[in-house]
Amino acid sequence: MSNDDNPFWRWSVAHYGMAETNLLRLQDEYQCDVNIILFCCWCAQEYAALDQTDITAAITLSDDWTTQIINPIRAARRHLKNVSPPQEA
Repeated sequence: MSNDDNPFWRWSVAHYGMAETNLLRLQDEYQCDVNIILFCCWCAQEYAALDQTDITAAITLSDDWTTQIINPIRAARRHLKNVSPPQEA
């Protein structure tokens, strides 16, 4: 299944741009998981609001990916934003 075939992915891409600033603020200031926020919103719109058990299960499933993959990539991206490009000789 490609990302284009995934209804959650399509919904997330469409809605992320509308709320990017606010989502990144929640991520940076409150350590919220943007993907979990988007997933909860998608479920509420398409199906029904998730209960605490469902939300906890979603967070548990995403924790390893976030810890092992997302956080190191995010740290590298932030580091690179603060690195000056090399000066030409």
